[in-house]
Formats: sequence, C-alpha cells, structure tokens
Amino acid sequence: MNMRKSTFKLLACGLVLGTLSLTTACSSNDEKGTDPVNPETQDRWITVSGALMQDAPGDGNGGTMVYAVTKKNAKDPNFSINVYESGMPVQSNRTARLQSSVDGSTLFNITYTGSNGGEFMTYKVNGAKSFTQSGTTVNISQYAG
Repeated sequence: MNMRKSTFKLLACGLVLGTLSLTTACSSNDEKGTDPVNPETQDRWITVSGALMQDAPGDGNGGTMVYAVTKKNAKDPNFSINVYESGMPVQSNRTARLQSSVDGSTLFNITYTGSNGGEFMTYKVNGAKSFTQSGTTVNISQYAG
C-alpha cells in the first residue's frame, strides 16, 4: 500500500509539473517576427571590374581593372564609364577574385596565380579609380594557391 502511495504521488507530481511546463512554454502569439532589414546604403559605392586580355581576347590573363561608381550613377542610364581606360589595376597577374563589403566601402581581392598568387588584400573604396590598399597583404597560398 505504501508503494502505491509513493507511485501515485510521483505520477501526480509529474502530471502537475508537465502541465505547468506546457502552459508556460507555449505562446498564444502566432505572428511571425518581421524579416530583418538590411541597413539603408544610400551613398554606397558600387565597384565595376574588368578582366584584361594578355594574348587572346577573353583569356583574362592581363590582370584586372576596377572602378567605383555611386549608387545614383549606377542607376543613371546616361552615365557610362570605360573601366579599362578609367579604372585602377588591382594586384593580380590574372583575373582577380573580387568581393565587396555589404556597404561597398571595402573591396577584397584574392590573387590566384603568378608571382603574387595566393595573396589576400583589402582596398578602401574612395570612388572612381581611387582605391587605397588597407591593412597588410596576407599569404593564403596553402588554402587558395
């Protein structure tokens, strides 16, 4: 009989705790949260790049040129640039692997071949053909070379 009381108390206690945990863990708010909003970047730079040919058209072995335009200019159908004549060369013996930061203020460059193959560097984007190498050049050839 004593064992029945003990088992009953244990089950009753478990039932009470289970009920409490279910009522406090659930929410009646079924609305989804709002989607995260990317920060507004009205004055961001948009960097255009072009691969230079070396021997044959389209080989991309002559390096890479970059040029930064404003968001306003990028949307203007009357604005045009020639990245090959007006741009700045970035370090690369072949086509550079380029990425931009979300706000357009930094350009990331990975070189894959040549004497500087396997190097990673960053540039501060100042607009037009003005890019300033920032930080140090890091050799990542064991990962990307």
